[in-house]
Amino acid sequence: MIKYITAAISGLFFAACQGTTLPISPDDSLQAILADYDSFEACLISGAPIMESYPRQCAFNGKTYVEDISTGKTGDTKRILFEIGPEIVRCHGAFEQDCLIVNQELFYDSIDEFTHKPGVTTIAEIERTQYCDPDEFNSCPQDVGIYRYRLLGILSETPTPGSDL
Repeated sequence: MIKYITAAISGLFFAACQGTTLPISPDDSLQAILADYDSFEACLISGAPIMESYPRQCAFNGKTYVEDISTGKTGDTKRILFEIGPEIVRCHGAFEQDCLIVNQELFYDSIDEFTHKPGVTTIAEIERTQYCDPDEFNSCPQDVGIYRYRLLGILSETPTPGSDL
């Protein structure tokens, strides 16, 4: 018994040192879904430790993933995973607006065909399309992102504990 308590405390200490948190009660079905996605985003959503490097790195299922921070060309598309938080918050970008919390960060853009459900954490597959080239002079409008986002599918919806859902 002491051995298990020591192991649990050591695991929590390791996670705290990494600047991340361990899931309190991991959802086995969610972990199975995420195992099918071979990406940094799936690793991040899984609750695995994020290494403080640039670009960020994450270890999940015996593999290390590196965050893709490169920009592509106009028209490039990529399928990515989003963990969309249970609430919308006020934020300040170019102006004051409502923002989703996506992958634990403020998200200033919109997601076509997605409707936020208050009190529900959503894991969604998203298509990200680059619509301008920031390296090309005057290609991108000022004060907006370079991507458009479209919902491809909902993988998981989990009510927040204590919500009325």
